[in-house]
Amino acid sequence: MQKVHADEGHGKENDEMKSIHMNANAGQTVSIKFIPKEEGEFVFFCTVPGHKEAGMVGKFIVKE
Repeated sequence: MQKVHADEGHGKENDEMKSIHMNANAGQTVSIKFIPKEEGEFVFFCTVPGHKEAGMVGKFIVKE
């Protein structure tokens, strides 16, 4: 499982970790273009303290 989260370049955490950092203010919309090169599960979460623990997480599931 690859993980997508803030703070690029943290190395390994059980699996190889690849990361993207996005920042948005209240009422602002931010987007990325996600083009997977392989099947798998890609996890993302909010890095504001306490938000991930409160359930602000998601997962992209890529299937052929």
